[in-house]
Amino acid sequence: MESRVPVFLDHLRLARAYSPHTVAAYRRDLADFQTFLRERLGRPPRAEEITEDHVRAYLGVLTRRGLAART
Repeated sequence: MESRVPVFLDHLRLARAYSPHTVAAYRRDLADFQTFLRERLGRPPRAEEITEDHVRAYLGVLTRRGLAART
């Protein structure tokens, strides 16, 4: 997953013309998700092994942190 994040962020910045602030927010969110997966899996995650269940569990963590559903 780690090798794909910079490519995705470059796409947002260059092809989609997202603002630097938006790209930075995506960078932080993806880093947080990677940390969550690392803690859950006990190792760095590979993109192809991330499942819907991982995403749902992470969204649950965000909800418990008090973040709004829109976030």
